Amino acid sequence: MEAAPEGEKLVWPPKAEDLRRLYIDERLSAAKIAARYGLKYARPKTAESTVLYHLKRNGITRRDKADHVRKVTEGMVDGWVKRYEAGESLKQIAGEEANHVTVFNHLRKRGLQLRDKVEAQIAAVSKHEKHPFNGDSNLKSYLIGISKGDYWVTSHGRATRVRLGTTHPAMSALFRDLFREHGPIYEYPKLARLTGFEWSLDCDLDSSFEFLTDATELVRVFESKDSFINFLAGFFDAEGSIYYHNKNGRGSFECSIANSDGETIGRIVTALSNLGYHPKTRLEESTSKRIYRGGEVIFDLAYVEGGTLETW
Repeated sequence: MEAAPEGEKLVWPPKAEDLRRLYIDERLSAAKIAARYGLKYARPKTAESTVLYHLKRNGITRRDKADHVRKVTEGMVDGWVKRYEAGESLKQIAGEEANHVTVFNHLRKRGLQLRDKVEAQIAAVSKHEKHPFNGDSNLKSYLIGISKGDYWVTSHGRATRVRLGTTHPAMSALFRDLFREHGPIYEYPKLARLTGFEWSLDCDLDSSFEFLTDATELVRVFESKDSFINFLAGFFDAEGSIYYHNKNGRGSFECSIANSDGETIGRIVTALSNLGYHPKTRLEESTSKRIYRGGEVIFDLAYVEGGTLETW
């Protein structure tokens, strides 16, 4: 097949025949195909991952990684050296085009003093300035709630890493609003088992956000009305749904929150009852011990004069 000229205008989303020509006939990498289409993201890997997603979607089989390993050039190694000295890990440098062991061997041949894993992890999360949490107690409780409901949170070196997977633009926007002032946010496409495709966002925060991984902080939010209400607001944003109905001629809004953590659902039921609500529950217990494995809580918010929701 005749190759298209470099200056050819390619249309996005890509056609299967164009991808086959570029990837199979011209043997371009996913990164170079992204450049040909003019894809621009905050991180080059995002553009590359987007192309890889469309290759798979169009049934185009990936090339064997060994094909790339055998073609390592001095120029490629020069680039690897610069990226490693800038703090990137071996896996980050290898990406989809090589094996991290290959990168390791070539860097060692160049005489580089290679970092150990701990030093590499610290360097990877310390390249960008991170701003500490401002200490606001209401926001703290809200962040614990939404993180418990929807985010994956873990310690990452000296940082606290928060990650979200979603198909909803509003959830992506909320994630950025919450964390963009505290650290760099990375966003990239990802294949998902249930939806087929989703956006993954992650942010590395400094140590002042360690409360997101502290189990005692989750217990604390149930100790006062204000902290519980703000926790519930975050948890509801992650897991809740709401609709209007008219029972006995009186309008009200019914809220429903479902989660696989039955213990937290049970605590929410107790706290709502203590505030004078009358929650209905569906809790699933284990067969051997009375431990909640998951459940749902349903409660009403009264429709009050002036057409506003009752304040939590």
